[in-house]
Amino acid sequence: MIKRFSDSGIRCVVNIDPILPLITDSSGEIELIVDTCLRSGVRYNFGDTLRLRSDIWERMKIVFKLLNNKEKEFIDEYIRLYHFKDPMRQGYNLHVDKTYADTMLKNLEDKVVEKGISFGFPKLNGKRQMAKGKLNGRDQGQLTLMKFK
Repeated sequence: MIKRFSDSGIRCVVNIDPILPLITDSSGEIELIVDTCLRSGVRYNFGDTLRLRSDIWERMKIVFKLLNNKEKEFIDEYIRLYHFKDPMRQGYNLHVDKTYADTMLKNLEDKVVEKGISFGFPKLNGKRQMAKGKLNGRDQGQLTLMKFK
């Protein structure tokens, strides 16, 4: 669907969020996501790391177990990265360690820029009219999501 939007002249942005520590944070995983965006015509990317709440934490422990049976190592690393004690108390909404987050977002930005994509959300100042064209064989004015099929 994103490719169809892009091919029709609609600016598409992909927010790569959440980036999951130890799971989707490797250079290879980030490159795969950015390459997929590029092939889909996306010209803007940005992202952020996982914010951790107690309900998400319980699901992440299940994911760790399913991934590779290194549950204890993953749990210990998340506790270190998010600076909390297990069990996590209700009401917490934790951000990953700032140094880790800064490094991950810099890696994402570098990969996005390397691929010729803009990092961040596009500037949407002023009106931007799209060229008239045909949609389903009929002349159309500006293409809107309501007219896109």
